[in-house]
Amino acid sequence: MSKLIGLKNDERIVRILEMAIPILTGIFIFIVPFPHNSAIQEICFYLSISLVLILFLYKKRELSFQSPLTVPFILFLIWTVVGLAAALNKQNTFHDIYAHLLKYLAIFYLVTNFFSSRKHFVILTWILIISTSIFSIVGIVYFYIISGNDLSIRIGLPEIGIGVNYLGFFTIPAILFSITHLTTAAQLSLKFASIICMFASLITTILTGTRGTFLGLIFPLILLFSQHKKTVITFFLIFLVIISFFTPARQLLTPDALLSKIQHEERKDIWYAYFEIIKDHPIAGIGYGRETYNKKLIDEQCSKNSYLSQAQHLYAPHNTFIDITVRLGLVGLALFLYIIFVFGRMGWQLIRHGHDDFIRTWALCLTAIFISFLIQGMVADMLLGIQIIIFFVLMAMMTVLWRINGDCLV
Repeated sequence: MSKLIGLKNDERIVRILEMAIPILTGIFIFIVPFPHNSAIQEICFYLSISLVLILFLYKKRELSFQSPLTVPFILFLIWTVVGLAAALNKQNTFHDIYAHLLKYLAIFYLVTNFFSSRKHFVILTWILIISTSIFSIVGIVYFYIISGNDLSIRIGLPEIGIGVNYLGFFTIPAILFSITHLTTAAQLSLKFASIICMFASLITTILTGTRGTFLGLIFPLILLFSQHKKTVITFFLIFLVIISFFTPARQLLTPDALLSKIQHEERKDIWYAYFEIIKDHPIAGIGYGRETYNKKLIDEQCSKNSYLSQAQHLYAPHNTFIDITVRLGLVGLALFLYIIFVFGRMGWQLIRHGHDDFIRTWALCLTAIFISFLIQGMVADMLLGIQIIIFFVLMAMMTVLWRINGDCLV
C-alpha cells in the first residue's frame, strides 16, 4: 500500500487495477482443483478481463502477445474454427472453442502480462504448490477417513471431475516445484514449507496407484537429478520407494503386473474404436466439442466390431494425441505437435543459454513437468477436464521466463 501514497487519484486507480488483476487471476488458478468453484472462477475471470480492457482502452496499460507460442496458438485456434464446418455437433463445438480454448488462451495472456517478473513467477509457483497441497490433504482425509475407503483402493475423486488418472496432472507439478524451491531457496522457512507441501502431493500421487502417473513422476525426476543437488533427489527417491511399499503402488511395475496389464489393457479396445472414428474423419475430425464423444458415436463403432464391448462404457480416448486427432483430424494433431515442439524448444534454449541460474533452473523444472504431462497424456486426456487449465498456465510460465531472459533466443 505504500506504493499508492503520494500518487494522484488517476494514478492510484490505475495502480489498484494493476494490482487487482494478478490477484484475481491467482485466485482463479488457486481454486482450479477444488469442487463447486465455477461461480468464483467465472467472477475472477470476467472481472480480470474487464479490468484489463479498462486499462487498455484508456491507454493505461499495454498488452503484449509476444511469445514463440502465439503463432502456433493462432494456427490451432483457426483450425478449430475451420473444423466447425465438418463438426458432428456444431453447437457444442462452438461452445467448447470459446469455453475450453479461447478462455484458456485468455488465462495464458493474463499470466504472461501480469505475472511477468521474477517475483510474480515465484508467487505463481507457490500458488500452484499450496493449492495442490491443500487439495491433496483434504482429498486424502475425505477419501480414506470420511468415505471409509481402504488404503488398497486407489484414490480418485470423479465426482468433482478428477478421476484417478488425472490427479497426477496437479500433484506432480506441485512436487517438482517444491523440489526446485527446496534446492534453491535460501530461507529455512521456505525449505520447510517446500518439504511439507511436497510430501502431501507425493503421498496423493502414490495413492493413485496408476502406472502413467508413476512414470510421469519418475522420468522428470531423472531429468532434475541431472542438474539439482543429487542428495535431495536421492532422499526423495528413497522416501518414494518406502511410501510406495505400503500402498497399491508397490505392485505397479513388477514384471507380472506389467505383463498382465499389457494382456488385459482395455484401452486397446478404446483406442481401436477411436481409430475407426479417425478413419471416418481423418482430416478435420468430428469437431472440437467434448460432448461429441457421445454414446451413439461409440456404439456405432462397437456395433461394427462386436468385440469392442469394453469401449462402449468409456466415452473418452484415454490418450491425448488420439483425442486431438479424433476432434481435429490429422491437421489438428500436426498443429498440436507444433505447439509441443515450440514449448520444448523454448525450454531447451533457456536451459542451455539462460542468462542466470534462476532462468535455467526454472526452465528445467517446467520442462520436466511438461514431460510428465506428455507421459501421462499417453494414457489419459490432458486436454479434457480442468487439467487443461494447468497445461496453459505451464506454457504461460515458460513464456514469462523467455521474456525475462530477453528476445535474443528466438
